Amino acid sequence: MIVRTLAALSWILLCLAAAPAAALEGPQTGTERVQARLVADVDAVAPGSPFTLALEQRIVPGWHTYWRNPGDSGLPTEIDWRLPAGSEAGPLLWPYPHRFDLGPITNYGYGDHVLLLTRILPPAELRPGEDYRIEAQARWLVCEEICIPEEASLSLTLPVVAGPAPAAAHAALEEARGHLPVASPWPVAARAEDGSLRLSLAMPEEARQSVTAAAFFPDAWGQVVHSAPQPLGRDAGGLTLTLEPEAGFDRQAGRLSGVLVLEEALQDGATARRALAVAASLDGGEGAAAPAGG
Repeated sequence: MIVRTLAALSWILLCLAAAPAAALEGPQTGTERVQARLVADVDAVAPGSPFTLALEQRIVPGWHTYWRNPGDSGLPTEIDWRLPAGSEAGPLLWPYPHRFDLGPITNYGYGDHVLLLTRILPPAELRPGEDYRIEAQARWLVCEEICIPEEASLSLTLPVVAGPAPAAAHAALEEARGHLPVASPWPVAARAEDGSLRLSLAMPEEARQSVTAAAFFPDAWGQVVHSAPQPLGRDAGGLTLTLEPEAGFDRQAGRLSGVLVLEEALQDGATARRALAVAASLDGGEGAAAPAGG
């Protein structure tokens, strides 16, 4: 226990030492397992000009927090925003998750580092020279062999300028944007067959040649068995994932929706991941793209 505590304290100190001082980042706070802060993609706010705000979590190695569908157990991170009057906060935009297999239980979430993004629309009545103060109460469940509910009070103050709001480069935020699901550029279909579900992507040969693995993360519990294998098949029509339906799932009128993550081999030997927001009914009709990023 002493060794683990010392390791966690060392990790926190490294996080604090590595955090660059910038107006676009709020103060870092949290626990020995998760350090959190607010990050914006602007150095200042312009009246009526939307910007992106993110909750950044730095998670101690071996622990994880949760995606919007946590899988077999867990709870997604929640944020209560306290914004200046007249402001609007959009829904959280979730980067694609990872699987965490714990015996018979499979969870969906994030280890090490994640940013959960949202769009903030400030009111047009803001006056240059004022401060735009953002406060948030963030709650999350962090798990290793045990699970611990945690929360943090966060804040970020940005100056108000006449506009346009100056953009601020932030490597981690840009990386998080790159991990948001996008609408599939290829048709998606789903069907029930031999007690299984087939999720198919009509991907042309030149595109599917680089795909080495795929994983489907359902939007909500009740569609598929989270812990079941998802064999990847290939044919002239594209790629197909075989999924095990959850008990009670309607195989005739049901609908699969979620995020399909493709792992692709690059020419330099590296690996890249592409996250597609997909949705398809099991009536044999072609699926429509799901809303990206949500």
